Amino acid sequence: KRGGGTSCINSDPVLWNSFNTAINNDVSPCWEHDPCLGSSTQCYWCPVSPPTISPTLSPDSIIEKGDIAAIAFNSDNPDSFAVVALANIDVGNKIKFTDNGWDTDKFRTGEGILTFTVTNSIPSGSVWFYNGEIMENDYGIWNSVSGSFGLSNSGDQLFIYTGDEINPTLLFGLTTTEWLPSGSTVTTTTSVLPEALTNSNDGITAYIEFTGGIDNVMYSGSNNGTNNEIFTYLVNNTHWETSSSIRYDVETIDDFNIYINPT
Repeated sequence: KRGGGTSCINSDPVLWNSFNTAINNDVSPCWEHDPCLGSSTQCYWCPVSPPTISPTLSPDSIIEKGDIAAIAFNSDNPDSFAVVALANIDVGNKIKFTDNGWDTDKFRTGEGILTFTVTNSIPSGSVWFYNGEIMENDYGIWNSVSGSFGLSNSGDQLFIYTGDEINPTLLFGLTTTEWLPSGSTVTTTTSVLPEALTNSNDGITAYIEFTGGIDNVMYSGSNNGTNNEIFTYLVNNTHWETSSSIRYDVETIDDFNIYINPT
């Protein structure tokens, strides 16, 4: 404690100047009894504790195309989907999911964006899901970033990406309507196929297409193999089940057994 007085702070010029100095130096006036109410003979001030700031977690490695994929999609209510990690995913990564379509060189707007923040490392082969109700699991926390996420049973998309919406790093894309060519008019149920998800630059195809506005789809192929083998299966729709009347249970899908790719 420093200083003192016998009157209310704002009526004593010396204490008032000291009070202003204290505020500017991140200390706060306090008193045993409010002197302005006439019940105290001593005013004093004490340091303010600095606010507690939670550390920002930085991942040891970033997620790349081929490291994650959608493996189930239900547009029949309640909407849900499941994903699998095909590589280890570090704490601190923020993975985004949207049902906004791709409009030639950017996402269209008006639909929803979800973020999954990784709070515990995700081992390769791990499966987790979103159903709009369970917002936290062993690996991280779901949050709604903007808009209203809702999968349309008239056709829709699910994109997985990192970064911002202006210049995202696209990781995987699924559509239940035909991919449109670049320059096409995009609606709430359609999307252009992003070039970044094709194999034109890196040899990795990271998209899948179902046509006819099918409601629900789930991967039913092998869940044992190398990262490359599994990813090749996942982008082939002959390894998926589809239905417009049956919802798939995203909460009971087994983890995958991912072997190390040979070098």
